[in-house]
Amino acid sequence: MRPRFTQRFAQARPLARVFAPPLLGFLLVVVLGKAIEWTGHIPARRGFGIEDVILQHQRAASSEASNANLLFVGDSTCLMNLDLSAVPAAGSGIQPLNLGMLSMLPLPSFAELVAEFAQRNPGRPAYVVLLISPGMVEQEPVALSPASSSSAPPRTSFLEIAGLRRLRDLIQGSLPVALPGRYGRFYGFDLGLDQFMRQHQGSAIDPGELSRTSKRPHPIEIKEAFREECAAFRAKLPQHCRLLVGLAPVPREESGGDFPLHHKQLTSELGTLLGTEQALQLPASYPALLFASSTHLKAQARAAYTRQVWKAVLKAVRGSGSGTVPDVPGSEQK
Repeated sequence: MRPRFTQRFAQARPLARVFAPPLLGFLLVVVLGKAIEWTGHIPARRGFGIEDVILQHQRAASSEASNANLLFVGDSTCLMNLDLSAVPAAGSGIQPLNLGMLSMLPLPSFAELVAEFAQRNPGRPAYVVLLISPGMVEQEPVALSPASSSSAPPRTSFLEIAGLRRLRDLIQGSLPVALPGRYGRFYGFDLGLDQFMRQHQGSAIDPGELSRTSKRPHPIEIKEAFREECAAFRAKLPQHCRLLVGLAPVPREESGGDFPLHHKQLTSELGTLLGTEQALQLPASYPALLFASSTHLKAQARAAYTRQVWKAVLKAVRGSGSGTVPDVPGSEQK
């Protein structure tokens, strides 16, 4: 009996050598997955799309210690159109930071970023500049969060049962994710976009090319829902912050001859709704060839636009009577 058992064991040994290592490895992975699920110790999952990277980066930036005393907030025109390296911040006494986000977010979410920043950096910022596209005042906002991104891989019952979902998230969260389309060609991976924003004080670049333009069928009007959001934005903004507001430019070929006047009136109306310190009168339009999309300027146009925004901001700050910002060479009105 014993020799027969020994003989069968000897026959099974080659099979054990083949199947035992992967089986033990699988069991080890399952145990590790269950341990992660039980303890809950897993890093925050990185986003899988452009929107995720932007949201998570700006939220993280708003929670970090910073010397910035002026925050730019707003939709993607604030994010993409500003090049803060083009402004002489060192001699102005102002340290700017761009926390521009996305137009699909409701307006009060921009004030929430400022509130988070102020909580982390007491007494700061002194000034908040809200920059949005004219079209944002008439669109219906859609809340977006990294958790609701459609690009996230779906859960499967097997991963849930085996406790491997968190392990999968841990692995995927540590690997770079290729960005789609023109953003992928420019930034490469999600880490490339995140690194670019860190190096450029929160700003990014739209690497696109505006292919065609179409004239707007009707003038832009502020919707009632947006008026309500203005009140909510002001309520969430820290009381010590002085608020300035401006509207982004549009392609000249998409606007009529009376658009500059309408842009000015729209900015003033927006300033009244928000109770701002001052409404910034910024360029209403640029030639379409300077646009990467219908709302975002090309990289080479951002510096000139940013200098015009900065000039208007300095004029508003000095006009506020704070007396804390010295003159900056080259910032005088032309």
